Amino acid sequence: MFSHFVGKKLFFIYVILVVSAFTAHAALQGHLFSRSAQIPDGDWPGYNLSLNSQRFSPLGEINRSNVGSLKVQCVYDLKQKVSFQTGPVAENGVVFFTTENDTYAINGETCAEIWKYHREFTSTGALALHVNRGAMVAKGRVYRGSNDGYLLALDAKTGKLIWEAKAANPAIGETLPAAPVVWNGMVFIGQAGGDNAGVRGRMMAFRESDGQKLWSFDLVPMMGPGSETWPESTAQVPRTGGATWSSYTVDEAEGALLVPVGNAAPDFLISARPGANLYTDSVVILDAKSGHLRTYYQLVKNDTHDWDIASPPVLLQKDPGVKMLAQAGKDGLFCPGSQGGSEWNGAAYDPGKHILFVGAVDWCTTVRLSPNPLPPLAKPGDPFTGAVPDAPFGTMDPKSHWKGRLTAFNVEDGKVLWRFDSDAPVLAAVTPTAGGLVFAAGMNGHFRALNSETGEVLYTSLLGDPIGGGIISYWAAGRQRIAVAVGMKSVLWELDPTSSRIVIFGLE
Repeated sequence: MFSHFVGKKLFFIYVILVVSAFTAHAALQGHLFSRSAQIPDGDWPGYNLSLNSQRFSPLGEINRSNVGSLKVQCVYDLKQKVSFQTGPVAENGVVFFTTENDTYAINGETCAEIWKYHREFTSTGALALHVNRGAMVAKGRVYRGSNDGYLLALDAKTGKLIWEAKAANPAIGETLPAAPVVWNGMVFIGQAGGDNAGVRGRMMAFRESDGQKLWSFDLVPMMGPGSETWPESTAQVPRTGGATWSSYTVDEAEGALLVPVGNAAPDFLISARPGANLYTDSVVILDAKSGHLRTYYQLVKNDTHDWDIASPPVLLQKDPGVKMLAQAGKDGLFCPGSQGGSEWNGAAYDPGKHILFVGAVDWCTTVRLSPNPLPPLAKPGDPFTGAVPDAPFGTMDPKSHWKGRLTAFNVEDGKVLWRFDSDAPVLAAVTPTAGGLVFAAGMNGHFRALNSETGEVLYTSLLGDPIGGGIISYWAAGRQRIAVAVGMKSVLWELDPTSSRIVIFGLE
């Protein structure tokens, strides 16, 4: 199915693929996009490695012929159970990762702790998820958001705080769980909390040197273009939603920031918010320097099922002069549910083979709506989903019913090359490498390496706890390593791991 959208300055052709538990969207544009040349091959500095969010590792020491010999080299145990959805990053053999309150640096070969930065605060509110999805390391600093409302810059060698910048208001339910991105002297991050009454998403840029705010763009406009797609904001139904909570993508050649935008609220009670509800459930493209809107594409109009756009869009290289944008979503067939489809870890791309990989969750949800045509009068920060209070995001089917899949697409024509059906959701990050492999993991603790061209499982390690965080490939002590964030705890997912930990694999 093809659809066309004409923006103010850019013309896009979107190829829409509807596949089982998710939707993949691709946009073609007349510029070639390549991996950032300044990133050493052995580093993984950002949530999705490079600013184009492809997640492709150029390392090939671990390959199809020897992956069966992969062994656990070391483990860093946090000795606590946390909502471990962090996307680890790595630079010069050091691995950095986050929890809600802590930031860590460990030796990427031995797992020995180098430093730990602790920030003391307590998240409050019924929808506090106590989560952070990671950091970015750039020019000797580690940048991350904190759920007490601040963007932080830490010294990468010592973990000491360099600066902090106020970016969100936790008193009304705003948090900063997203992994920021850094480009051209600016740090970009948006705030989460769009399922809370009165919280409207915004994207922000801060000066890299000292944290001064440079611009802010309202993802749910109160006036101007897009505001006409909402009903009037009232005390009963405040204009709410459009938050961001994973990470972002930068088109360096165009100086554009690509932002995945979350759902409108109340999530399920659409009678309270007729209209398209811009710019929710959209990929919004901003001028990175000024914050001005260039264009947008809305994947879901007047969202009825909490099908927010969770993961960063991927910029693909097809042929010289042709650029593609791919976005994994939640609005597919079967049972994505409010916790289904493609969550914070989205698509990945092998530029040599032109294959797009998407992990997905297939798990049904039953939602009971509020019996009133309008939601109960809510205070700022209160849950605002439109469902009954005891199950604001619905009730998931028993775990015995959950499943997932990893699907590989040919980006030339959108056809499915292969699909791996999993007995548990594939929620963790998906990482293709130059060794002809794609690494993925299930919520039942199975960490796998598959042949990227055929989907054949070449290696499996049972790590024993749910895996919902990052999987990265990097170079340490002269060898390729794979780091996996293991042990995800979540109220929404009803998970209780034995512990949260970083597990590092390598060859003997």
